[in-house]
Amino acid sequence: MLQKLNYTKRIDLPLDCLNAQIDISSSAFLLNLEWNLASYKFDPDAEIWIEVKSAGSYDYQRYLLGRVASGLGKEIIDITNSRDPITSRLRYKVVQNKQGKRLIVGNLDNFIPRTPVSEADSKSILKIKRDSLLNVPWIVQYTDGEPLLVISGKEDVYSILRDPKSTFEFSILAEVVRQIFIWRAEDRELINEKISEAWKSFFISQGADDDIFDSDILYADPEDRKQNVLDMAIIVSSNFAANHGLNKAIKLLSNSTMDDQ
Repeated sequence: MLQKLNYTKRIDLPLDCLNAQIDISSSAFLLNLEWNLASYKFDPDAEIWIEVKSAGSYDYQRYLLGRVASGLGKEIIDITNSRDPITSRLRYKVVQNKQGKRLIVGNLDNFIPRTPVSEADSKSILKIKRDSLLNVPWIVQYTDGEPLLVISGKEDVYSILRDPKSTFEFSILAEVVRQIFIWRAEDRELINEKISEAWKSFFISQGADDDIFDSDILYADPEDRKQNVLDMAIIVSSNFAANHGLNKAIKLLSNSTMDDQ
């Protein structure tokens, strides 16, 4: 039987020694890390490193997290400039100097961090997800009475559109707001009342007339109401773009939360 020799006595670390989550804050991708190596007898002066790479890519970024010390630690890293941050895979390792050589004495490879964008309990008023099968750059979908911004995962579309240096906020979000306004103004079923009310409050804060959402108001010509909705949608999206500018648009949407959602 072939035996694998471990000259460095490297330890393959278990998944539960590392807690990692990618958060999106004001269009930045932040990797939140927390680790516990207290039960391992690593040299307190050994270094802890993390390598971040996107799924399907050979390129990676390496970060020094510090020394082992007590074995407990946490760090936040901005990974916005990664090729595709939301698909990041991690390599977590402990490196020690031994007889003039740098040896990996602890290793956890191909660790997948949690991504709150895809979690059902996300608190954002606008949920965003990546769809590798989507053949257009982005679309707004409505599922169970809730709008969802879907961005294509093909090529580099997702990472390009989510890059804070791109024209994403100018070129897309105002149009997203316009489309969702029309949906909300014409929604008669209110399948998800809490979501609907949250969007209504948001639109009123952007200059929409309260009575545009009142389905009991009768129009002599139904086309008049339709045109009023289209006109108001342009006003709301324009106010949104003007009031919150390039760097505030995503932050406003991602911070618009609903109590007890």
